[in-house]
Amino acid sequence: MSANRHGNWAEYRALALKLASEAGSIAAASFGVIEARRKRDGTLVTATDEQIDRSIAAALHAAYPDHAILSEEQATAYDPAIAFTWVVDPIDGTTNFARGVPLWGVSIALLWHGDPVVGVLNFPLVNELYSAIKGSGAAWQRPAHHYSPGARG
Repeated sequence: MSANRHGNWAEYRALALKLASEAGSIAAASFGVIEARRKRDGTLVTATDEQIDRSIAAALHAAYPDHAILSEEQATAYDPAIAFTWVVDPIDGTTNFARGVPLWGVSIALLWHGDPVVGVLNFPLVNELYSAIKGSGAAWQRPAHHYSPGARG
């Protein structure tokens, strides 16, 4: 397994998997019951996007306070001087999400000096989870938990 001088990439992948799974549960619970609005750039955003984005950012900052975060829902910019940068799209496919199309997911990746080293994609309503670690290939899973659209709890 690839590792860097800061430790094993698997540690970062494990956190990304946990956060993507939690985010998928939150998003699935509001799927079909939440309205979208337009951002300044004309793209759609929902309160769920913003809630998940804040939750993921808080967890990443708590675990790795020296890491940067690039997020679709926050005003952020890539800084090449920072070794570790997380890239987050809390609901990748907000248009589908907002229109009731179940093809959307949670995307979390980690860059190390601009090079992607970890990636996680969770598509909760189609029960698919993908992850990758640089140099170790990619994995596909069907999580044991099956989400129900709009289910609370």
